[in-house]
Amino acid sequence: MGKIIRGLLIIGTILLLSTLPAHAYWKHKVAVNERMAEEYIEKLQAGADPEEVERPTMRFISHYQAMQEQDRLINAMDEAEALAKEGKHELIPEIKLKFQNLEKDPVVQE
Repeated sequence: MGKIIRGLLIIGTILLLSTLPAHAYWKHKVAVNERMAEEYIEKLQAGADPEEVERPTMRFISHYQAMQEQDRLINAMDEAEALAKEGKHELIPEIKLKFQNLEKDPVVQE
C-alpha cells in the first residue's frame, strides 16, 4: 500500500512540474503586450498624432486574468488616443505595468 501511495505522489509531482511552464507563459505574453502599449502611450504623450502612429496589435491570450489585463491595456490606449486627438497630450496618464519584469524578448515593431 505504501509503494502505491509513494508511486502516485511521484507521478503527481512529475505531472505538476511538467505543466508549470505552460501555466506561466501567459504572463510573459501579457508583459509583451504591456511593453507595446507603454511604447504607444509614450509616443502619444510626446505629442505624436494618433492617426500617424500605428497602434500595436495585442497578442491574444485565452487565460482569464490575461484577458482582463488585455482589456485594461486596450482601455488605456483608447483613453490615450482620445486625449491625444483633443490635443491634451500632457493629460495622458502613465500606464501601470504589472508584469514588466517577466518580459524576456525585445519588442520589435515592423
